[in-house]
Amino acid sequence: MDDAVKAKLDALAASRQVTLDVVVAEAVTGLSQDDAAFLAAVDEGLAALDDGKRIPHDEIVADVMRRRADRNRAA
Repeated sequence: MDDAVKAKLDALAASRQVTLDVVVAEAVTGLSQDDAAFLAAVDEGLAALDDGKRIPHDEIVADVMRRRADRNRAA
């Protein structure tokens, strides 16, 4: 671990009044949970494709554009 990362983790641990080991353990746990959730979502998507469930590209682009417009109006 480089010095800059260690300094940030030390500062985080100090601000939370926990040890560096606690911060690192929480980070590793969170990362592994996120990775497992991502892999499960990929597997779900691949299974949907295998079942013939597809959304045409133009529909996805239209949905993304609509959501962006909605978000921009709300801001």
